[in-house]
Amino acid sequence: MPRRDLITLNGDQSYGLNIFHTVGIGAANNPADVMTIQAMFRYLNELWHENLDIYTSFTNYFKNVLHLHPDGLVGPKTLKAIFAYQRFHSSLLLGVDGRIDSAKYENRNITSGNGERWMTITQLHFDLWMAEKTGVDYTKSIALRFPNLAFWIK
Repeated sequence: MPRRDLITLNGDQSYGLNIFHTVGIGAANNPADVMTIQAMFRYLNELWHENLDIYTSFTNYFKNVLHLHPDGLVGPKTLKAIFAYQRFHSSLLLGVDGRIDSAKYENRNITSGNGERWMTITQLHFDLWMAEKTGVDYTKSIALRFPNLAFWIK
């Protein structure tokens, strides 16, 4: 079941969405976790399109690949989105494997800019955190934007 986790990134704390089971190729693909990843991609795509002047490289690369309908089903579009996102960020991620695993954030300070590679879920949180307006909790924005997902977030 998806959850809101308090994440410390470079000493700053913010809430981020996390999944319980892996999503993607050969994964458990729990519908609530899949819906969470789909909603995160969709919302990120919307934020990037709202701020075209800042995020032109992202929007040009993805061309609506991340524009998913959060239905909780892993199909070709969801897998394409996972791979496209991982390929785009391949130099920052632990791997490009078509899977998004849950992360453990408790008692950790994740750092950026020192060559450390991240899990896909952590990069996704970071991108949402950066694309959202300063001080806005993207987890609450996603819950409002996708009410069918809000039921699952604990």
